Amino acid sequence: MPLILASTSIYRRELLDRLSLPYQALPHRVDERQEAPAGGSPEEIALHLAVAKAKSLADGTAHVLASDQLV
Repeated sequence: MPLILASTSIYRRELLDRLSLPYQALPHRVDERQEAPAGGSPEEIALHLAVAKAKSLADGTAHVLASDQLV
């Protein structure tokens, strides 16, 4: 099953390139300002956004790798 990186971040692409895994980088379809839950801890918000990003590209034909970070 193919791998999709739910990000166009150069840094995240470089991390996967180090593993020599074939993948396709695609922009996720999440408006992070609208999707972030109010009142959650930083960890809860990052997890929620990462899951939402993965789900935005999931169609059952590939594994989707997504992440989020809060600064």
